[in-house]
Amino acid sequence: NASVTILLPMKLSSTHDEVQVVKSAIEQYIQDNPRIWACLVNFRVAKVDPNMEMIVYSAKLQHVKNWQDLLPILQNKGDLEKFCTEILMQLGIQYDSPHSNTNIYVKEMLEQVPTEALGMET
Repeated sequence: NASVTILLPMKLSSTHDEVQVVKSAIEQYIQDNPRIWACLVNFRVAKVDPNMEMIVYSAKLQHVKNWQDLLPILQNKGDLEKFCTEILMQLGIQYDSPHSNTNIYVKEMLEQVPTEALGMET
């Protein structure tokens, strides 16, 4: 049967109890959907980034269908990811990436661009 892995980025400040709530919610989701999911294979830390104040957990689940039946598996994976995101948001532990401060500089001013390039006639 197909194995599906989802990544769950969380705030580094997430407590052990909050993470256990997420894991328990996934286990309950599997029990509530026995025709879709067989079991939770593993739940572990996949990445820790102290600079970004982020910890990423990986959840690997076994689907009841074989990997050849890809489309329903991907649909079910999307539904699971949506469910997990909602749980993280309810707990307030979803990781929000910091906004990047990207400065864009325009080298040429519009007046300096040839009018032919703009599709304009003089």
